[in-house]
Amino acid sequence: MSDDSLLNAEAWVDEYGDMLYRFASYLLKDHDLAEEIVQETFLATLKSKDAFKGQSSEKTWLFSILKHKIVDHIRRKKFKEFSMDSEDLGKTIEAFFNGKERWQTFPVPWNPNPKESQEFKELLDVFLNRLARPLVRLQLFLMRRGKKSRIP
Repeated sequence: MSDDSLLNAEAWVDEYGDMLYRFASYLLKDHDLAEEIVQETFLATLKSKDAFKGQSSEKTWLFSILKHKIVDHIRRKKFKEFSMDSEDLGKTIEAFFNGKERWQTFPVPWNPNPKESQEFKELLDVFLNRLARPLVRLQLFLMRRGKKSRIP
């Protein structure tokens, strides 16, 4: 293959555009976003076409760039979901305090001994019940197989 056929951007769009779009659309579940990320992928390939050494196919190279673009998008989205801007943080803090910098309502005091807490007991019961199920199944499986080991 000649360099012209390897790095012909119009040929990439014609040959791989639909495949890249379907792949991105499937992963992202958003057609408009998939289209945008595929466009970003083609822009990135044009900017870094000198980095393409031909050690893999054009298709593999394009799909790897697309996958990285999708991962970057998901990371940015998750970061935005969990980060709070200063205005929102200020509103949240103001909800706890009155104008005189006093608590609106006092927080519930912590129980110094969690074993005495009813909430802790309920949580522990649920935890132990769920934890016990797989162990019981495993123990029954081992007994059925003739193993006599007991799981603590």
